[in-house]
Amino acid sequence: MSDDASIGLKEHLTTLFVAYDVPFGQDGAAATAKVAGYLLACKGRSLDLVARAVGDFIAGAVDRPANRRYKLPTSEELGAHLKLMMNADGTASSRRIYAPPFGPLWGVNLYALLLTGPDKSMPAPSRFVAAEIAKGGDMAKRYRLEHQANNGFRAVTFVLQGAADAKGCTVDERLQPLVSMFEPVPAEAAAFGAWKIIHVERGWPWLPDLGKQRVAYFPKDGSEGLERLRVAIIEMSAGPPDKKTVCGAA
Repeated sequence: MSDDASIGLKEHLTTLFVAYDVPFGQDGAAATAKVAGYLLACKGRSLDLVARAVGDFIAGAVDRPANRRYKLPTSEELGAHLKLMMNADGTASSRRIYAPPFGPLWGVNLYALLLTGPDKSMPAPSRFVAAEIAKGGDMAKRYRLEHQANNGFRAVTFVLQGAADAKGCTVDERLQPLVSMFEPVPAEAAAFGAWKIIHVERGWPWLPDLGKQRVAYFPKDGSEGLERLRVAIIEMSAGPPDKKTVCGAA
């Protein structure tokens, strides 16, 4: 690393430390070792990427445990976030922003994942369920869709489990413009029940209990809105988000 790059990296780390009221560059072996950990976490990363990662932590855009939210991120946390921001080929991925559970951007992310279809491989059904499916008919279809909903959307399950614990997720910022296609639906509204029926009919997992949330966001106009969303995602240059990187799942 050049001298200029080294100076730039330390400036970004200093910004991170100062934001959490922690001094950077103190004397002493322990402080030196601590800083070395952060430098190692940033090794091989561009200054722009480090700056983005630091900005994400300062802005609260990284989903962290409640007891860590206002504490200086550890070098391991910084390294993990930097890794999350990289594509498989080592290039920087699109910026990811935090989406609170059941909110509009969270909803965009959820339905973008659902519209990619079920996983190519999923656990085989139990012998009983397999036998019921083999019989054919309406009951067979119900068993098949239930099995798909429970086992065919691993990335979606990750999102829903987080929401059940009042945790949001990080989302590709390129999905942000699609929030205009969503609207809030109160949990007691008839439309909320209609959306549950849509999920059942498509073999999609349903939302967990909203807890203290009073509304969740869904595409406007039901199934027609879903189709418009599907087309909009296809038309995006990046296409639907990669299931392996959504919401921090690596």
